[in-house]
Amino acid sequence: MKVKCVFYLTLLYCVYCTTAATTTPSPSANKIQYRCTTQGYYYSEAKFSNVIIDESTIPLFTCDSTSQKQIVKFEMSSIEEVPKKLFDTFSNLLVANFTRSGIKFINRYSLDRAVNLQKLDLSSNAIEQLNANCFSGATALLELNLTFNNISSIDKLAFNTLFNLILLRLTGNKLRSLDNNVFEPLKSLRTIYLNSNELQVIESGIIAKNTKLQFLLLQNNHISMVEEGAFLIDNLEASSNLTVVSLSNNKLTKLNVEKVKIIQLYLTNNTLESLHLSPWIGTVYAENNIISNVTVSDVTNMQLKTLRLANNSITSLESIQQFHSLVDLDLSNNHIGPLNITSLAKLANLQQLGLERTFISNLQHGTFAQQQSLKWLDISYNNLDRFDFDILTSSAALQQIFLEGNRLKSLNYEHLKKTFPALVKIGLSENNWNCTYLIQLVRYCNEHSIELFKSQAVQNQTNVKGIYCFDDKNPLANWNNTLQHVQALHPHLNSTTEDSALQTLLQSVLDDVKRFSENHADVANQTNKLDGAVYDLTKNQFTIQKDVNSLRQSLFEIRLALMANRTNGSVGADNDELRRMIETANNLTLDKQELRAKTLEFKIYEQTFKVDKALELAQESIDKNTVLAKRVEQWISSIVSTSGMLGQDRLLVHQSAAQVEGSGGNGNGVNIAVLVMLCVLIGLIMIGIFKFNRRSYGVERRRYANRDSSMATIISNDI
Repeated sequence: MKVKCVFYLTLLYCVYCTTAATTTPSPSANKIQYRCTTQGYYYSEAKFSNVIIDESTIPLFTCDSTSQKQIVKFEMSSIEEVPKKLFDTFSNLLVANFTRSGIKFINRYSLDRAVNLQKLDLSSNAIEQLNANCFSGATALLELNLTFNNISSIDKLAFNTLFNLILLRLTGNKLRSLDNNVFEPLKSLRTIYLNSNELQVIESGIIAKNTKLQFLLLQNNHISMVEEGAFLIDNLEASSNLTVVSLSNNKLTKLNVEKVKIIQLYLTNNTLESLHLSPWIGTVYAENNIISNVTVSDVTNMQLKTLRLANNSITSLESIQQFHSLVDLDLSNNHIGPLNITSLAKLANLQQLGLERTFISNLQHGTFAQQQSLKWLDISYNNLDRFDFDILTSSAALQQIFLEGNRLKSLNYEHLKKTFPALVKIGLSENNWNCTYLIQLVRYCNEHSIELFKSQAVQNQTNVKGIYCFDDKNPLANWNNTLQHVQALHPHLNSTTEDSALQTLLQSVLDDVKRFSENHADVANQTNKLDGAVYDLTKNQFTIQKDVNSLRQSLFEIRLALMANRTNGSVGADNDELRRMIETANNLTLDKQELRAKTLEFKIYEQTFKVDKALELAQESIDKNTVLAKRVEQWISSIVSTSGMLGQDRLLVHQSAAQVEGSGGNGNGVNIAVLVMLCVLIGLIMIGIFKFNRRSYGVERRRYANRDSSMATIISNDI
């Protein structure tokens, strides 16, 4: 009977322990028992929640089928140091996760029994230092995560037993320096995360014994110097390389890796002035530096495929030309200037080329003659006023091209898809397109499945498919769009942005003036050329007619001489023949007079036509100025009213009302004066042109009138 009672009491105790998810005090006051929560009897993961362990606490961990548990995870717990009892209980433990558990220390005996542990996660805790032998016992450890702690120092013997460690994470700590022997015991180490610390110097030989290392991540530190030989590895096999070395977002001013075997090197956001590379490097990302020169120790055997040098100080391609193995080259935001025909001659393997904002003003035939593999080309935001796709005839594999932000007005797109059958994307925005022309260009792209890339879609201005253009049939609409756009923004402007808004408006107006001036200049030039051609044809016609008359006169003189000879020879002249000769002479005289009259009439008509065109142009300019003046007047009145409201608001803030009104008045007065002076200047220019044309045309008319008075004398002399 007693045996049965003991059995039932034991059974009830086990049931109670199974259902308990919180701590249960044991008979000993210093011992607290924690029971895991699992999903299934044989589930390999054990979770402990709300565990609180301090110096006076001896924790006891229990779980069903303890020997089967390989993963232990703590949640919402507060533990000062890694509990040794955990590894006494779970002898087969492979993974221990103590994330966000408040751990401050790692005792040198805490992991004595963790002989099977392969992954230890201590991230997001409060560890400040790693002492010698703190990981003693965990000889099978493969991954150690110490990210986002407060570690400021690491003893050189801290990792002395981690011979099998492959991955070490130290991101987000407070390390300022490292002993150059601290990683020496880690013979199997392949990846080190040291990013987002406070490191200042990388000493020579720091990874010399890590012969299997592939990834060294040092970005987001304060590194100002990398000692020569810092990335050299002892007894490195010819086939072994550091796959990635990242030094981005540091304070480097110089770097020499001419003897280092690295495949990918990241140097973005430093202050590097020059770069010396080894022939083994395959990829370099060095954007946002001040690099002006790049060299390679052995050009013949170089393996460089990708070179990103955007936003640096490159002014010439002389140092880049030697990199014949390049496939991807980005030189955006460098002041390179005009390209020579031979600038890219040696870069025959290029597939991607970025020349955005490089101040290119000319592209000649032959510049891309060697780029037969080119697939991606960016020449946006340069000074190109024309672009001929025939320049890229050799690059038949072209897939994407970006031309936005230039001054293009036309493209020879008629055979674009035939020349570049793989073309799928083109950038056209922010150029000087005529809307009618742009519609045809966009229609061609749509018909041939060419995507239009738009960096910023335009909505409140004349556009085609979100690409800005100007309408030559309604040019004032562009002025109206600019004014309406600023008027819409003005109510939301404050005192700090008002001046910048006015500057933006003024710049927009000047851009419109420039664009329309260029457009009208082109039209006027074409009209003048046409008028000149008509004038030349008419003048040639008169010249031919004069030559014909001269020939007729010569024939008449010959016939007259023959008649005189017959008369002298006592041969009677036929009265009919004599009458015909006199009639011919009269007709010839009349034809000459008619030709002179037509010539004079044509010249008078020519001058009259020019005067009429000048009057028409002047009237059109006056109408435009009138409309613009009304718009500016309305806009100025809105500024004045809004500025008055701003002045009243400022009265509540500033102590002196007179100073506020004075400063506001001065700012608005200057802005209004600038706009009024701009309008007056345009009007004066138009009036000056009109008067000059009228005066020149008056002089021409008087000159031809004087010539008319002597026309009879001229005709008589010619005959």
